[in-house]
Amino acid sequence: MKPVNNPIFNYTEFGTIKNQVGLNRFTLSVKKWINATNTIGVAAKTGRYGGTYAHSDIARSRTKSKIQRS
Repeated sequence: MKPVNNPIFNYTEFGTIKNQVGLNRFTLSVKKWINATNTIGVAAKTGRYGGTYAHSDIARSRTKSKIQRS
């Protein structure tokens, strides 16, 4: 999360979500994450052909980090 890449990212809400992660009642959907933190480059679509989509640069960087950790 670099402010240069997303100057409108909501760090306050991110901190709130981060603090709630360990709670048993905590749930987080992709749409809730996008709306709460003003995430850019990720989209969640419902219905036929729905799913979670990310900008190709985001997807590539996540794949590289998973491969390096394995």
